[in-house]
Formats: sequence, C-alpha cells, structure tokens
Amino acid sequence: MPLSVVGRPPPQPTRALTTAAILGAVDALLIGPGVTLLTGVVGASSVLAIPVGVVVALVAFAAQVGYIFRASLGKQA
Repeated sequence: MPLSVVGRPPPQPTRALTTAAILGAVDALLIGPGVTLLTGVVGASSVLAIPVGVVVALVAFAAQVGYIFRASLGKQA
C-alpha cells in the first residue's frame, strides 16, 4: 500500500456498502426467528419449527455474504 493512502478514510461508497452489509447481515439473521415463530403459529411443533428457522437464517445469511462478496469484486474490477 502506498504511503499516501495510509491513514485516509475509505471513500464514501465503501462506507455505505459496509453499513449496508452489517444491516443486511443482521436482517438476514433476524429472518430465522421470524420464520420459526411463523412456523409455530401455523401449527407445527417446535421440533420442526426450530430447524426450519435455523436453515432459513443460514441461507439468508449466506445469500447476504454472497452479495457482499460479489459487490466487493465489482468495485475492484
């Protein structure tokens, strides 16, 4: 890294992507408990509702991380 770059704050779009990424990851992880609660309201037992919520949360989180990865590659290219 060149010396002229050290100590400078990241550009504005990078900070916005970072903030959006954090909020997206939190939202993705909150989807899981929501699905768990909805599955329980529908009438499924907790033995089924909890694993369904965990799987949905992991899939949503993986999708968010994949989006962040693709977006960061797009900015470098």
